[in-house]
Amino acid sequence: MREIKFRAWDKACKHMINDFNPICHGEMNIFDFSFLARWREGIIPMQYTGLKDKNGKEIYEEDVVIFLIPEDEQSKLKCQVMWNDCGFYLLRPDNNRVMFISNYADVLKVIGNIYENPELLGRGDDVEK
Repeated sequence: MREIKFRAWDKACKHMINDFNPICHGEMNIFDFSFLARWREGIIPMQYTGLKDKNGKEIYEEDVVIFLIPEDEQSKLKCQVMWNDCGFYLLRPDNNRVMFISNYADVLKVIGNIYENPELLGRGDDVEK
C-alpha cells in the first residue's frame, strides 16, 4: 500500500505548501475525492505518487521529470507527472502520453514542478499560477 499525502500550490502567495493536509483545509470528503480536481480558495493540491526518483526524491503530480533512457544516458526526455483515472503517467511537452510511471521511477529525475518552474517544459508563464 502506498503512502497517501499531498502538497499544494498557493496561487495567491505563489508558494508551495509541503505536507498539505486537505482535511485541515476543509477540502476532504471521504466519499468524494473529486476535490483534487478543484481549485478552491486558490489552493491547488497535488498528490504524492508513492514513488521516488533515482535520487530518492518524492515524485508528485505536476512535477517535471527527466526520463533517462536506459540504453542511451545522453538521451533525456522532459515530462510532466499527471494523474488520470488509471494512475500516474508522464506527459511530454507535445501533450502526448509517454507511459505510466510505476515501472520507471528508477530512471526518472525530478527537476522541478510546473508552478515554480514553468519554463522547464517551455511553457513560460502560460501555466496558471
